Amino acid sequence: MSMQDVSEGLEDEQREGKSRWFLKLILAVFLLFLIVFFVVPYYGVRLDPEPEKIISIEEALDGKEYAKDLIKFVADKVVASACMSGNKVCHAKALFYFVRDNFRYVADPAGKEYIEKPEEFLLAGGGDCESGSLFLVALLESVGIKAEVVARRGHAFVRAYLPEVLKKYKKNGYVYLDWTCKQCGFGELR
Repeated sequence: MSMQDVSEGLEDEQREGKSRWFLKLILAVFLLFLIVFFVVPYYGVRLDPEPEKIISIEEALDGKEYAKDLIKFVADKVVASACMSGNKVCHAKALFYFVRDNFRYVADPAGKEYIEKPEEFLLAGGGDCESGSLFLVALLESVGIKAEVVARRGHAFVRAYLPEVLKKYKKNGYVYLDWTCKQCGFGELR
């Protein structure tokens, strides 16, 4: 092996080393991107928060009779026990699950339509779909969430305006909530 062969071999290794350095840099940037792409969303801001606890009617009322601001009192108590942040999506979920899980659907007698006030629905522990929907709207609005009752084909449910909620729950910024459907989740209708 001559000196020239050794010299050419060293030059080849130096060229390969430079190209390997570039490949190592690209690989390092790619791995850093993957780490950021997977780790930041996992530990970052939660886009779909779940309520921590849904209290019962008894816990919400503390066994007391309240006349003034009863709906606001109940809504604040439900939200405070379920959501540690001021996230409106968590508030809406907590109030929906509170109504869905704690109140009974009771149909009006045939031929007679009676719509209870939200306070009557609360104290009675249930009512028909319109009354429960009015109650849920009152709860949502008392914590600053715009909502309304939607009546269709003999049934009523709630439409709440929550543009910040995940797309899987909403249509045009609105989330539809049916408290009478016990197997329906947040944003689901039968």
